Amino acid sequence: MAGFSLFRTVVAALALAGFSLADLGGELQTRQSADPCAAIAGQNYTVPSKLLACLNSFTFDTTLRDNIVDVVSKSLNFHTSTNYQRNAPFPFVDVHVDVQGELARIKGSTYQSDYELHKDVSSQLKRLFDGHCTYINYCYDSLFVSYLPFPLVNLNHGPGNLLQSAFIAPEAFDVVSKEFAPYIDQWQQLAGFNFTKYSGAKVLLIDDTLPLIQIEKNAQVIGGYQGHSTRQNSFFSSYIRAANEWSYRMGDFAARSLPPTKDYVKMTVVLANSTKIETIKVPFISRTTVSAFTSGADLWDKNCKAKSTTNGVDYFAAPAPSNVARDGDTAIELVDPSPPKFAEPIAPQDRKHPISSFIDVTALTDITLPPGLSPPEPISGNGTARFYLQGKVGVLALGSFSTGAGYEAWFNILNDGLNTLKTQGATHLIVDVTNNGGGYICVANYLHRFLAGPKSTTVPQAGFDTEARYNTLASNITQVIASGGVPEREVLLYDPVNWSYANSSGKFPENLNWLEPPVKKVINGQQDAFSQRLGDECQPFPVSVPDAPFFPPENIGIVNNGRCASSCSIFTITMAKLEGVKTAVVGGITLIPQQYSGTVGGQSTSFTVIDSEIKSTKLKSNALAPPDFIGNAYQGITWRLGFGFDDKTKPEEWQNHMAKDSVPLTLATVNRPEAIWKELTHRWWPNL
Repeated sequence: MAGFSLFRTVVAALALAGFSLADLGGELQTRQSADPCAAIAGQNYTVPSKLLACLNSFTFDTTLRDNIVDVVSKSLNFHTSTNYQRNAPFPFVDVHVDVQGELARIKGSTYQSDYELHKDVSSQLKRLFDGHCTYINYCYDSLFVSYLPFPLVNLNHGPGNLLQSAFIAPEAFDVVSKEFAPYIDQWQQLAGFNFTKYSGAKVLLIDDTLPLIQIEKNAQVIGGYQGHSTRQNSFFSSYIRAANEWSYRMGDFAARSLPPTKDYVKMTVVLANSTKIETIKVPFISRTTVSAFTSGADLWDKNCKAKSTTNGVDYFAAPAPSNVARDGDTAIELVDPSPPKFAEPIAPQDRKHPISSFIDVTALTDITLPPGLSPPEPISGNGTARFYLQGKVGVLALGSFSTGAGYEAWFNILNDGLNTLKTQGATHLIVDVTNNGGGYICVANYLHRFLAGPKSTTVPQAGFDTEARYNTLASNITQVIASGGVPEREVLLYDPVNWSYANSSGKFPENLNWLEPPVKKVINGQQDAFSQRLGDECQPFPVSVPDAPFFPPENIGIVNNGRCASSCSIFTITMAKLEGVKTAVVGGITLIPQQYSGTVGGQSTSFTVIDSEIKSTKLKSNALAPPDFIGNAYQGITWRLGFGFDDKTKPEEWQNHMAKDSVPLTLATVNRPEAIWKELTHRWWPNL
């Protein structure tokens, strides 16, 4: 312990001197003489109790605590929604947290371990229910993902399909036997029973409580989406159109980013096609997502220290940093360094290609949707955009607005695919955006303009007016740029030449500090300030658009499971509220109003990008600037917030997005995209 205390003292001193934990070569000593991390080293699979012993072996230290709080707290000064999230309006009444107050509390608290500190920080940020404002510590979040072999589905059943219950997914064994093939026999031996017999079983109790209670518990802690119904739906398994295949999301019940406190879940079930009731203990397994480690010190060294991509860089330093590429005379910032396991990767982008993407703390997986559930081969498409034809109904299955192709290619993929549908006889269109986490904002705007045609809702702007949050440091950054204090323009986020006036009268002049004067507001009793309104930065699009509506709005419908965020929200909201297209959410809990859109925002970014803005304008020594993370962490923020349509003076984030249709799932449709599309066709256009 003495050696470890000395190590922490050195860390504190170096941090004050401007060094980071990544500069140190010394090993971390764990609190216990027997290293619990060594006990699971080299294993792809373990059980949660052993994983917890490892994670809890890292000693709590005030230097790390203070650093985390300082970075996150100062980063949130750039986050647009902080004061809105103190007390959100109906229907988002469970979004109410003074996050800055909670961070201050954490800074004055002590913990049994560093892992316990992480859980507190993480849980407070999750209470914002904002998938843009996500805190991740790569030392813990999805270091291992803990799985159950029984993903759940929410089905209507019984006479007339009027009853609704949780079931073990009919495809459960098919999914886990393939995904966990090297371990499935050991997993079943650990359980003491064969998993196959429980596929399709009705779930009566989970840990001696009704499934709905467990669903509600999860909805209160999972974070990510403001809509309560969406967080409920997240409990269950679902599908997504990934870049190379149809993929399967296990759901919050069966896949967890942090280890549960027990090694098993107790389930009381009724077997499929039977009246027999059984109570079983279903074991978790925890599967690693990181490279091999040999000990606690080795795990810490590889995963818990700040990396080269954790903090920002000076874009104009010589030589050019590794996360800036050169294309002629243009500097292009590479992808925001959130690893692909938490967010779909986005191609290199410049400031003309802003993004809005959801960050999920549960690692993305490549679990394949079983062949019996997957749709047939598409007639067109690439990456996460695939086109299908069912009679006169064309289907665009759209898993993201960014993955699988570069920025320019996205416009051509949508253009070519939609034209192919119409050429082959489509008169109607279903857009399936289930589990779409967003991506390029201008691609979302382009799809709206393409489908709706030229009109006041699409030209000169097919998206939202937006605003950025004002603070003194942000204004200082903008002033340095506007006064010519940087060697290149169009590189930085705050450069005025990248943004436009809200009245569509053109780009800001290069010498304008567009954050001054601030627009002052009182939000939930708190003084706040924002920029002037910002207008469209997307048009003209890089490819042509139709000169008339591509399909009549009454012939278009959008479907998802509520998990449609960021740029996906921008598209669905503009199509629903401005064009009046049909919307449906599948699989929701009966009598709960379903939100067809999740986290909206307007543009997302992260501490890393903001830190680069600060360093590139030589303002890192400013007292308002967040320090560098000394641990391997990530903090996302909503940098721009879109103004709404129902109330044009307030953010769309906090306005209602209730779907016109709530479509129950049955054994015939659950996790079967093609069957869902046919069901919607029958509902929406019964005469086709």
